[in-house]
Amino acid sequence: RHHFKGENAFFVFPRFDSNFMAAYINGLFENNQITNCLCGWIDILKEDYYSVLFLAEPENRENSIPFTALNMNNLNPQHNG
Repeated sequence: RHHFKGENAFFVFPRFDSNFMAAYINGLFENNQITNCLCGWIDILKEDYYSVLFLAEPENRENSIPFTALNMNNLNPQHNG
């Protein structure tokens, strides 16, 4: 429907792992396997949930935030340092 094509993955971790996410996605950029990436984290427990999504691109645009583990942590209010 939305013409998403290419790499897709689903990982399960006990808590948000920005280092893994940044390394995995930046590796795909470095190997020219993707041109951009929609990624995120979803935490669900019974009827409570929290989610955060990022659009990552290999090149920074004007007013964009570089896609790094530290920046993901800074944008994620549930990150515990």
